[in-house]
Amino acid sequence: MTIQIKTNAKLRNFEAKLDLIYRRKRLDYRNLLVELKQGRKITDIFPKSVANNIIKRLLSLKLLDEGNSVTQKGESFIKDPELPETETGSFSVSNLQYTLGSNQYNLIPEMRRKLSRESRKLSPNPISGFVKENQLILDQEIVSFDTMKYNGQANKVYISEEPKDYDLIIDLYNDTYSFGSKSLMLGNELRSTLVSYVLATLEGNPYGDFDFNLATFILTNGIRNLSIKEILEGKIESISLDALSMSNIPFVIDDVETAKEYLYKVAYSKLQHEDYYSISDLNDIYINELFDNGVFSDTVKKEMFDFTYEINGFNNYLSMKEYESLQYKLNVLEFLLGFSLLEENTDFSKAGNYKELVKTFNTYVPSKQVDASYIVMGYPFARNTRNKFPEFFNEFSKVYKDAAIVKKGNKQKVDFKMEETYEKLGVPIYELDSLREHYHDRYIIFKLKNNQYKVFLITSEIGQFFKENSTDKMGLVKELDYEEIKRSNRKDNLVEIIERGIANA
Repeated sequence: MTIQIKTNAKLRNFEAKLDLIYRRKRLDYRNLLVELKQGRKITDIFPKSVANNIIKRLLSLKLLDEGNSVTQKGESFIKDPELPETETGSFSVSNLQYTLGSNQYNLIPEMRRKLSRESRKLSPNPISGFVKENQLILDQEIVSFDTMKYNGQANKVYISEEPKDYDLIIDLYNDTYSFGSKSLMLGNELRSTLVSYVLATLEGNPYGDFDFNLATFILTNGIRNLSIKEILEGKIESISLDALSMSNIPFVIDDVETAKEYLYKVAYSKLQHEDYYSISDLNDIYINELFDNGVFSDTVKKEMFDFTYEINGFNNYLSMKEYESLQYKLNVLEFLLGFSLLEENTDFSKAGNYKELVKTFNTYVPSKQVDASYIVMGYPFARNTRNKFPEFFNEFSKVYKDAAIVKKGNKQKVDFKMEETYEKLGVPIYELDSLREHYHDRYIIFKLKNNQYKVFLITSEIGQFFKENSTDKMGLVKELDYEEIKRSNRKDNLVEIIERGIANA
């Protein structure tokens, strides 16, 4: 992500006797305070003669109290270890003068204690109103600028005659600006003025409101101005307005209609490829990949929790051209939506919980005949409230020993604690990305002791097979003939890919 301001500045140098106040990082003091908080004493760290001087200094700065305990100010200092320093002397000062909008700014990026050999006349200083709090280079040290006052001649300096052009680049995402080879922090004062400039520049942009705290666009104009690539990546690729350029900026959807349009656009993109996704597949993708991917605001997530894809939604939310390009596949999806190929009146449809579901599997494939079993899922460890995979596996492992979990490598938010639980129990877990490329469905496969296989197609994630807090089912189970698990354009089949992947793991 980049939020960058690039503008032409005039670089000018002047020399003067100054009273300079700046803030310097004192990591030595910070580290000492940390050690004192951990119970050490200053006399344990330094000789007594040195320790007394350090104690006096820390007391005067109010970083310690009389009992040598770290004060509240000391606690704040540990988090931001800068101390003010005052210095009087002759300085060579570099100034960058630039204009954004209707405002002109003067930024000091560098000061030196050594004066130039250039012959200059004493002249009134044309530069005033310096930006404060930004970092600058003081000789070889990076400090934070506070204030400076002219000492001696009132507002008169030895200034270079002609300013030089300088391309000033400000990184507003990281709050830095570049000078020479150094990256320097902006400071609150400069950042505040730049944020105001950016927000004013973005008024009337085609996307919506920009939230600086989240570094995110809140879409208020729908997604009609986004490309399919931007929709899929959840980021606006680039914006250039005046001196401002932005790239790879995330967006958030804050209304339900735009959220639905976004979801059907994502489905449209997936259906453009050769492989078919069923409505059940698309709903799994929504719950496990899209619902929690950061695109939806909390308000939208509450309203869209029970969203499911519908065939007529493609007509409602796609353009005519997009809809017509999917007409054939949508007809196929509509046919599959009725599950005419998957007979619902099976024993599996009667199960009301995972214990009963596993019991049904055992009637089809008695555990005493099974040598190994593979639970092939796209999202076994997905982090969402609907995922009850532990409940299923607990029941399944009671009946079928030596069960392995096979992940298809789908993008998702993973519940790592859930996954680690099975790793600690010694459950084999494999991830085979090649499955995702050729097999979009989910399966439970039993390898029998006679080296034959029983393969069951699951039309939803097994951990999300039942509706939340209900015995209603989100999917179906159907036993497949062994010939049905081979894709026509491949020499190997589902089982062979899994067996080979496990052997090579």
